[in-house]
Amino acid sequence: VSQLIYDGGMTKTQKEITNINNGIQENQIKSSMLQVEDNINSLFEAILINKEQTKIINFQQRDLEMRKQDISYAIQNGISLKTDMQEIDADLIQLKQQKTSLCMQLCQYFVQLSSFTQQHIDTTAVLDFPQFTYIADNNYSGRPDYQIFGQQIKSSNYQMKKLNQEILPQISMFADGYYGRPGLNAMDYSTHSSGIVGISLSWNVSSLYDNTHKKKLVNINRDFVKNNQSIYEINMEKQIENLKIDLLKNKDLMNSDDNIVAIRSNVKDVAAIQLKNGSITLTDYLIKLNDVSQAMINKSIHKIELSMDGAKMRTLLNKNN
Repeated sequence: VSQLIYDGGMTKTQKEITNINNGIQENQIKSSMLQVEDNINSLFEAILINKEQTKIINFQQRDLEMRKQDISYAIQNGISLKTDMQEIDADLIQLKQQKTSLCMQLCQYFVQLSSFTQQHIDTTAVLDFPQFTYIADNNYSGRPDYQIFGQQIKSSNYQMKKLNQEILPQISMFADGYYGRPGLNAMDYSTHSSGIVGISLSWNVSSLYDNTHKKKLVNINRDFVKNNQSIYEINMEKQIENLKIDLLKNKDLMNSDDNIVAIRSNVKDVAAIQLKNGSITLTDYLIKLNDVSQAMINKSIHKIELSMDGAKMRTLLNKNN
């Protein structure tokens, strides 16, 4: 029987290193989940934009169907050519193709979303529009991948402490006994019990040879971690500032989107009357229609991006967990 009495605290230090390593692995898993959350945000934004684009195509289709009636009337009165009707039909076919492409793209998005969430979600699902929330606190210290740096530095400190403890002698208490013959007295050949109890001291002298080299490696690794931490902090500050700038940009653009849509819509309505009267060509009208469609989709995109900027900021700062 033996019992370690003193090892310079190396057992406790090793236990601390093990706990830190377990914490690092846990944060690595959390960091992976944070990446999944970020991917879901991107998918969510893409789905919302896709649906808004589909709405605009529906708007264009309805408008062109109305223009077909006007063109048909104009052809009967000799104001327009039959080729104008063919051009509208071609545009309607192109819009149908675009709508089909968006539908297939939407299916792909939902397949990816289902994969990430491990839930079956189809294209009929109604996604709630995220409410915009502004986060003034830019503290990202709660991110698991950032906490790993501190844990790695802490682990290096304990490794250095362990190296200092390895060169210390170890003291153990031991007890040894047996029953048999002969005993301690070789002249007494009778069967009997015997034993010995004592304290032993051991010293691993070989640990002195490479101790200095190991310490240098630990210091190099700690400096490497600190450098990576500095680079990480720079990149995080850059991401936060870029997101804040994008947020302010979309907020400012939204203030003028309504006016642009109203003006473009009014110009398009006037152009529709002019087309019916034959004072402008179909090509001129299609330009006005595309302008108002682009203004409408820009308004939707700015609204979605502003809301998603808030969601991305919460994920970036790990405020959702």
